[in-house]
Amino acid sequence: MQVVYDASGSASQIAGGNRLTTNMQIAGKLAEADLSGVRKEARKKTHSPALRLQVPKLVFRCLALLMALASIVAVALVAVLSFGFYSVAMLLGKVRPLREGYQFFSRAYDRFIDRLGQEILRDPRDAPALRLMVSVTFTVVPIFVIQLILGRLQLLLAIAFYLSLYGVKFERIVRMFSAKHL
Repeated sequence: MQVVYDASGSASQIAGGNRLTTNMQIAGKLAEADLSGVRKEARKKTHSPALRLQVPKLVFRCLALLMALASIVAVALVAVLSFGFYSVAMLLGKVRPLREGYQFFSRAYDRFIDRLGQEILRDPRDAPALRLMVSVTFTVVPIFVIQLILGRLQLLLAIAFYLSLYGVKFERIVRMFSAKHL
């Protein structure tokens, strides 16, 4: 079957020597009117925006999962160190001369903080925050400065830094939050 168009837009079909004439203008107008709101290749593009939105979302979720796992590992390492040193401190606390030495220095530190608090603080309820600031200043800051001077990470100094920042059994971090919310 062969289709032949003339100048007016009508088409003729030649099939086996017989000529059939149809008016393709009307069929073209109907098809154009029916499909005027639909763009070309509509089917191909309908799935594409959804796919484009899903890929960044999936990548973001994978990165968030990796960040969460890295955070859990980091906190777990600090927790193991903190509770490990707490266990060592408990064992050393059973040795009488060490326990008495610790109590002597602890009482002297408490008296120092009390005298400093009476001179500096207007409100005695700020004493826990002062205790925290002084202890962080005397422990964390020097370790951090030594790390900067050395220029590279020293494992023992990093352990000492985190222990002095968090404290054994996370006591210092608990004090930070409780002093902050007084």
